[in-house]
Amino acid sequence: PAEGRAEAHALFDRARLLAPGLLPEEAALRRQVRFAEERRERARFARLAAQYLRRFPRSVYAPPFRARLPRALAAQVDGRAALDEVGALLDVFTQTERSVVLDLIAKRALGVGDSALAQAAAARLGESGDEGARRRGRIYELAAQALNGGPEVAAGLTQVGPADPDAEALRRAAIELNRQVAAWPPRAGPAAAPPPPLPEMEAKIRKALDEGERLLGPPKPAPPRAPAAP
Repeated sequence: PAEGRAEAHALFDRARLLAPGLLPEEAALRRQVRFAEERRERARFARLAAQYLRRFPRSVYAPPFRARLPRALAAQVDGRAALDEVGALLDVFTQTERSVVLDLIAKRALGVGDSALAQAAAARLGESGDEGARRRGRIYELAAQALNGGPEVAAGLTQVGPADPDAEALRRAAIELNRQVAAWPPRAGPAAAPPPPLPEMEAKIRKALDEGERLLGPPKPAPPRAPAAP
């Protein structure tokens, strides 16, 4: 039952210690990985899954277990720090598995506006030995900068070669978004500098001249007098 799964880890740990290398250890690892996934215990999930892949890579039970790990891992990564936390599991994945995970993480991060995570996943994807994965990584990395970057982002996206249909659609959308952001709102010119203050003596002279003009100007008409009483 779900309420007993926190305590189940201790029992599975004991089973692994009592039967190292045998079926009890393998079964315990598989169950612990699943429990950690359900409870969103990210660090434990990554550590135990990596341990299973290192210890039982050729087990007849490994293929179905391994096939679901990339998507399960991608679902656990919800931020830049989380990606670093699961690095141990990424290191034991095959190149294809690693590309699948990072691709999923980058796409989801772009969808929720997490630019930092998208760029981190894209940077790792760009280290792949697969040319298509590297190209997608470059597209994701630039797309994450489309909203806040300058015209150089659109230039970079334009230079990236063709990729799969999904990445190509993202590339074109990111180019259009970046161009709109770069063109609007129009950048205001430099603000006009305020005139320098007048020297004290010049200010006094100008004030005296203004006063003289006021005194020497045409006289104001006198107000009409009230009629004399009869």
